[in-house]
Amino acid sequence: MNVFLIVFSYIALLVFGLIDNSRGPVYPEILNFFSINKSQGALFFTLSSIMAFIVNLFSSRILSKTGVVNSLKISLLLMVLATLVYGYAGQIDGAYPLFILGSIILGSGVGLLSVSNNLLISKNSPTHLKQQLFSGLHSMYGLSSFAAPLLYAYVLTSGVSWQNFFYILSAFPLLALIIFMRAKNDTFEIKHTSENKIPKSIFIPLGILLSFYVSSEILVSTRLVIFLKEYWSFSSERASSFLSIFFFLLLSGRLSFAFIRIPINPLLLLKISALSSICLFILGIKVSPIFLPVLGLSMSYFFPCSLGWLSNKYSANIDKLITILMMFVNGMIVIIHSLFGIISDSYGIVWAFSLGFFFQALVLYLLQKQTR
Repeated sequence: MNVFLIVFSYIALLVFGLIDNSRGPVYPEILNFFSINKSQGALFFTLSSIMAFIVNLFSSRILSKTGVVNSLKISLLLMVLATLVYGYAGQIDGAYPLFILGSIILGSGVGLLSVSNNLLISKNSPTHLKQQLFSGLHSMYGLSSFAAPLLYAYVLTSGVSWQNFFYILSAFPLLALIIFMRAKNDTFEIKHTSENKIPKSIFIPLGILLSFYVSSEILVSTRLVIFLKEYWSFSSERASSFLSIFFFLLLSGRLSFAFIRIPINPLLLLKISALSSICLFILGIKVSPIFLPVLGLSMSYFFPCSLGWLSNKYSANIDKLITILMMFVNGMIVIIHSLFGIISDSYGIVWAFSLGFFFQALVLYLLQKQTR
């Protein structure tokens, strides 16, 4: 087990999470500053996802030339550039096209990171610890998800503008890049043999399953604030506090699975997560918003648990499988950001936010089709 590379992957995801989860709280300010609607504002999220998807399409070729570790370093450099562009363009009236260039740059980094940091865990951890180490990895995203809104709130109360907040964010990937610059690179190779070939009947359902789960989580993390403000008439402060609770529960759940080995079949755990999330979406939309932050707990362990399960089940093909699955995930994220903006403008915020319920229902259906 290479602890140094595992820590590198942890820190890289922590840094990305700080940037990614800061976009949700800043989103209403961006709409106001540039005087754009939600469909136009969706480009802030959509273009980064499109670029992540494109990079994923070529990730096998990129990683085979650069190596997994160097790819992670490049992703950190792209995060630095993206946040600097956000900060600069956000101070120029009418510079929204330049502003979303930052999303294109960020998405390129995300495309590399989504494959390389998961591969570092899969390639550098023993079989019996994979699920826990994946939970630890994605706890970093949960930690940053919890910290990002609090950091943003603190910065605002200190009199710093949201534009300058992006300059502050650029320091995190830069510092990580400096610390891990000397991390030794490794190789990435996929053996194209009949034994290692993954049938479409396996990777397509798994890709759709993970894509719809991730989309539902992203929908909550990026749109919960605006949903609470528009539908439940929350103040910005109260809506942000609900988002912080969501992220705190997301973090708590993932940390619990990182340190505690649950003696339950992983597939059953995934079904419990999906079913719980379905119920919470219904209650949070129809009964009381108090149920929506609890989605952080029901969703917390799904992604790391699924990666641990797949790494053990398809250990011989995991490099190729993770590459393919991340391509599915990033492709679906493109659709969800565009779809949310269109549905929100055309049919209202309730129908748009209800996409999370439908996504989780499909996840549960696909899990029912899986075998141990």
